[in-house]
Amino acid sequence: MIGIYTKEQKKRARLSNLIDLCERQGIGIQDEGNGNYRVLNYGGLIIKDNFYYWNATGETGSAIDFCVEILKMRFANAMEELLKCSEVNVDEQRVTRLRRVKAEQEKRFNSPNKASIGASVVYLTKHRKIPMKIVREVIDHKLLYQDEHANCVFPCYDKTGEARGAIIRGTNKDKIYKGKAEGSNGKYGWVIRPVKSSNKVIVFEAPIDAMSFLQLYPKVRSHYILALGGLDMETLETFLEENREVTDIWMALDNDEPARKAVAGFIETKDVNYTVHAFYPTDDFKDWNEQLVRQGALTFFPVPLACRKAGK
Repeated sequence: MIGIYTKEQKKRARLSNLIDLCERQGIGIQDEGNGNYRVLNYGGLIIKDNFYYWNATGETGSAIDFCVEILKMRFANAMEELLKCSEVNVDEQRVTRLRRVKAEQEKRFNSPNKASIGASVVYLTKHRKIPMKIVREVIDHKLLYQDEHANCVFPCYDKTGEARGAIIRGTNKDKIYKGKAEGSNGKYGWVIRPVKSSNKVIVFEAPIDAMSFLQLYPKVRSHYILALGGLDMETLETFLEENREVTDIWMALDNDEPARKAVAGFIETKDVNYTVHAFYPTDDFKDWNEQLVRQGALTFFPVPLACRKAGK
């Protein structure tokens, strides 16, 4: 099937605009400025013109690579869709982009409606085994509330204190729901700030893992705690830009291959001298909450599996 396309057609396909492709495919994208667009629900996947870059893995490629490697299209289908995009009039593309930018500018994050916190407290303390004192602390700091669907809502604020998004976790054990609230700006994560300034941040995938870690290792409360809401390293980048005193990064992500690739990609692409440590739950625990539930509080701090100067 690959041989039926001419070199000229393959060149046109490689140079096809990925923003237009995503719109045709109904794939959500968000304008990040300077021609960059974040592909929603793909954890740090950025597209610009005819190429993509995936923050989580450091992977890059052309429009064809995007279709085949990311969207998992067959080569023939990828060529067909990309050639359709290449036929779109340039003026039509410009008008479409201007409309999209205007719509994004008018779209503003609205926090989910609040409801009684009862179900969330029961879920976190009884099923996730997080002590009430930690749950109460995050509630008091406006870092947790419950929406009208009985979901845990973890608000994400910028440096001015404005809510820019929220991480959502359902409390129904039989029907798991997790994700970001509608309109959330994925650049901002869930942050617990230390009482005094610190040059260290401990990074997690989810707020529940961060809360579990606080019980496992209480001494870390003197440092910044950041939950990404996934593996998007751009969220960490935003945090570092807003908190320039931080130079020591402890990656406490899940115990799996995607997390390890995300850490490796971050270390390789960081161009300033941050010290990056990577460590994971002990034994075969998949994340920090599973370790808390199955093992209980520990009295030691884990030894980092990796410690490198980013950019070196």
